[in-house]
Amino acid sequence: MYFSAHFLIPILILVLIFGVLDGMGYNLIQYIETSVLPDSPELANGVFLSVLNGGIAIGIAIGGFLVDGFGVMSIFTFGTAFLLIALVMLVYVILILRIDLKYS
Repeated sequence: MYFSAHFLIPILILVLIFGVLDGMGYNLIQYIETSVLPDSPELANGVFLSVLNGGIAIGIAIGGFLVDGFGVMSIFTFGTAFLLIALVMLVYVILILRIDLKYS
């Protein structure tokens, strides 16, 4: 199969953007969890790792079902949709619930 460079560059940019947002999300989640539990950082780290591993397992299962049902090209469409859902949930936690984050 032949791939030209004009298809490869946008895909690489999207993968880079998703990778940066993924790393930022992990840091933000750990920051929020340690802010909620400032007296026990070990518990906050344990909860973070448990939620992270569970989220990865659930995400892989959902991604597998989506690829099986809609094809490989649905990854970016549904990835963007899940990214928007996560953004809405973060805005809800930070602005609506008004959790007092440390250093703020």
